[in-house]
Amino acid sequence: MNAAGVISGTPTTACTASPTFTVTNAAAATASKSLSITINTATINGAALYATDCAGCHGPLATSSKGVELQLKFRQQLTATPEV
Repeated sequence: MNAAGVISGTPTTACTASPTFTVTNAAAATASKSLSITINTATINGAALYATDCAGCHGPLATSSKGVELQLKFRQQLTATPEV
């Protein structure tokens, strides 16, 4: 969480976290609250991604001049274990 209180980022693994947030006002009074946050990773559809973002320039994946190379890269990315 940044100084503005924003939690942001790109999830790489699914998890549940239960942080406790503590705030302090100008009079040094504090309050705390525990919350539960569930993070889900996005499911990537490589064929749909290629169709919307690449097919216009490279043609259908099966007949693209980049076909084999791109297919291998997509497969590697879709089966890769995310790093934390």
